[in-house]
Amino acid sequence: MFFKRRQQNKRRFPRKAYGTQVTVTCEEQTFSCVLEDISKGGAFLRIEQGHLINQGAFIDINIPFTGRSEYVQKIGKVTRVDKNGIGVRFIA
Repeated sequence: MFFKRRQQNKRRFPRKAYGTQVTVTCEEQTFSCVLEDISKGGAFLRIEQGHLINQGAFIDINIPFTGRSEYVQKIGKVTRVDKNGIGVRFIA
C-alpha cells in the first residue's frame, strides 16, 4: 500500500479517466487505441501488443473532445511501454 501511494504522489498533474478511441501516428504508421486516462502532462493509451511503438518514440495523438466532432492534436514522447499499452508525456 505504501508503494502504491508513493507512486501516485509522483504525478505532477491529476489524471482523469477518458476511455475514448484515438488515433496515434508514429514514424508514418497509424494505430487505433483507447485513451484510458489523461492529464495536463500526459496520458496512458491502451494499445494491442505487437504495435511497434518503443519507449522514447515521439507520437502524434488526435484526441476528440467529449461529445463533439472537434479534435486536439498533441505530440508526446513515450515514457513507458508495458503489456497493457503506453505511457506518454506531452511535449506540445
